[in-house]
Amino acid sequence: MQTVRRIYLYLMSGVALGVLAVGLSTLLDVILTSSGALQHLYDSFGGDSRQKVSQAIALLGVGVPVWAVHWWFVQHGLASARPEHDAEQGSAIRALYLSIVLVVSLVAWVNGAIGLAQGLLADLAGVAPTFFIVDPVNSATALAVGLLVWVFHGLVRRRDLAAGRVQGAAAWLPRLYVYGVSLGALVISVGAVESVVVGLVSTPASADDYASVSLIGFGLGLVAWALTWLGHWRYATSRAMANDPQGIDERVSRTRLATFMATIVIASAFTLVGIARTLEAVIRPMLGMELGGNETWVSVVVAPLGIAIPWAIVWFAHSRWLHRDPAASDPLRRRHVSRLESHAVAAVALGFGALGLGWLIGLAIDAAFGGLRTSDPTAFPWMAEFATWLSMAVVGTACWAWQWSSVVVRRRFNPEEEANSTIRRTFLYLTMGVALVAGLGSATVILYRLVGSLLGASLTGNATSELSTPLGAVAVAVAVLVYHGLQLRRDQALRSEAPAPPAAPIGAPAPLAAPIGAQVADVAPIGVPSAASVAVPSAAPTPALASDLSAMMADRMLVLVGPAGADLGAALAAARAALPEGIRLEERSAEPADA
Repeated sequence: MQTVRRIYLYLMSGVALGVLAVGLSTLLDVILTSSGALQHLYDSFGGDSRQKVSQAIALLGVGVPVWAVHWWFVQHGLASARPEHDAEQGSAIRALYLSIVLVVSLVAWVNGAIGLAQGLLADLAGVAPTFFIVDPVNSATALAVGLLVWVFHGLVRRRDLAAGRVQGAAAWLPRLYVYGVSLGALVISVGAVESVVVGLVSTPASADDYASVSLIGFGLGLVAWALTWLGHWRYATSRAMANDPQGIDERVSRTRLATFMATIVIASAFTLVGIARTLEAVIRPMLGMELGGNETWVSVVVAPLGIAIPWAIVWFAHSRWLHRDPAASDPLRRRHVSRLESHAVAAVALGFGALGLGWLIGLAIDAAFGGLRTSDPTAFPWMAEFATWLSMAVVGTACWAWQWSSVVVRRRFNPEEEANSTIRRTFLYLTMGVALVAGLGSATVILYRLVGSLLGASLTGNATSELSTPLGAVAVAVAVLVYHGLQLRRDQALRSEAPAPPAAPIGAPAPLAAPIGAQVADVAPIGVPSAASVAVPSAAPTPALASDLSAMMADRMLVLVGPAGADLGAALAAARAALPEGIRLEERSAEPADA
């Protein structure tokens, strides 16, 4: 019953808030238009201002009371004396509502700020208003209303966090907002760097006001979304550094780790694209290819670097931050993170390298057997293909070898741990699956062509040219499948050789899930002194039982440390929640040595 009531209250609050926001935006539009504050920037204000005022008053007259009443009922449930206080504070519906409103209002006011600043700067540059891409008046209203809604609901969420610890969806949904906005803003801002670089180095046939306004917009987008990313990322990092239960949850959260990994994967992919395009620009003149259109050698080389350099900075900066994150102070987690990063980037690089090699092999087959794709040595298309796929193959293969070398080193020094790694097994199976699917698709094309020829079907086109690329894809897919299949087979053989734990004698106590003598540890955040510590001593087992248990499990001595007043119990709970299946941390009371 409470869930249905909560859905109704938040749904109606959201609808009424939208009506209220539209009404307020319309009223601000009339005020700005009537005052003439931005009239000289954009002269497209049609319609009767009295009609707009009527619409604004109607929308506000309905939206304000409906929203206020429903929001009062929502907030009334959070009163400390109310029995539903805890349920309301930890409600996933409330967290979802706040997250959606924060995202929508943030996008509205940031884009509004960009549009307004673009109009003002273009006006200062003497650009005619007819070339404006956005309406500065609408941008100003979106900025004002969106910022008001965003600040209000941000303060609401901050009060919720200050009221106490929340878990489940009530914790990860707002966390998803923070990290999702951080990632999205970073991608937009770094993507704007490429547009700015291309706009600065390219030489258009006629530089016009539209190009100037576009360049101003890209620059403002870069600044605005970079600041948005910085603000949200600093907020998330400050929460992760806090030495309280919420800080512990933050730094061990999967959302935070997933954001790091998504950023690294995206940044590495764009970095490889930029480097490959730069290498392609270097290879083309070696093949005697000329530039086309308004291209210059500066533009075709510098523009790809506008992709590669900023994304490379993002890649290595996040990799560095990931390994210096407070949660990475635990050696086990540090190895887990390193393994996850190297396999993820290796997968991206392998995709680039395999795609490039497949096309190159196809071109070689076409040239060797007289295909039409390469019959003319001066033809532009196949040379362009060759430059594109050669650069992709070189860059992808080199990056894969670099990342895979760390995987090989880890396996050489700790083969059992790597063989039992879920990350490694997932990577191997996914790689084999993708290679198998690609190989089957290409093999289907090859078989279709061969069977059609044997049956005398009327097939058009040159057989060599049509089969060369599928044959190259099959060759690369087989190589990838065989190599990773052998790696998986070695891991399985190593796991099968591991000795099984001996069966416990009848009547003996069940084996412990945690090592005998284990102690719990969580290093304090960087820069926070350890003023208090608690050790979890082990019970002294009988000699016979200790001998049996020592044969079944390895010992790992850990110590849980933290500053004075820290909630070590919460830290222990968070550590337990992050452990893989089958491993458990236990507190045990010390017994006298002579017991």
